[in-house]
Amino acid sequence: TSKREARRLASGDICRGMTVRAFADLYIRDQVRPVRKDSTSIERYIKSAIVAPYGAMPIDTVTTDDVWRSIDSLRARGRLQSANLVRSIYKRLFDYALARRLVTANPVAGIKPKHVGPTNSRTRALSKSEVGIYLRRLYASSATRTYKLALHLIMITMARKGELVLARWPDVDLEAREWSIPAANSKTGRPHIVYLSEQAVELFRELKP
Repeated sequence: TSKREARRLASGDICRGMTVRAFADLYIRDQVRPVRKDSTSIERYIKSAIVAPYGAMPIDTVTTDDVWRSIDSLRARGRLQSANLVRSIYKRLFDYALARRLVTANPVAGIKPKHVGPTNSRTRALSKSEVGIYLRRLYASSATRTYKLALHLIMITMARKGELVLARWPDVDLEAREWSIPAANSKTGRPHIVYLSEQAVELFRELKP
């Protein structure tokens, strides 16, 4: 029963035959939340694409065909980006199940990103005129001043939204023109430094109050 599985999880007693739902809870607890400041999006995909269709199944009975059904349901709706993300989540979840010796093979091992399909590139650079249009419309909008400065900073530092939202003043050295992003705030899980232009420094100075 779900209550019995919950007690096993709490005690650390992991055994074969654990359901997908119970193991998903374990995976979120051990592998997702400890490394992500905000795990809401990943947890939502786990619940909708993995737990919803297969939650009652024993974790070691999930097949490659089951994984493909989850992927194909998203592909059929034109959601290739989400389909690739779900493949990746399945892969990591079953890697952990393999490490815990709950399965003997990863059913996602043979499914590569290229098999799911290409996703739309988000790497197109804006032209100089487009940058000007963007900034003029941004500052003419009804958004708050703080929001405008934040979007401007993301553009000129190329930082990720989450990195800026989670930034703390001890990590920003305006005199040295360096913004240190700790591993906990980085998507890659590695710390790095963003070197700030004079314009970025001025934007940070305005944000500080």
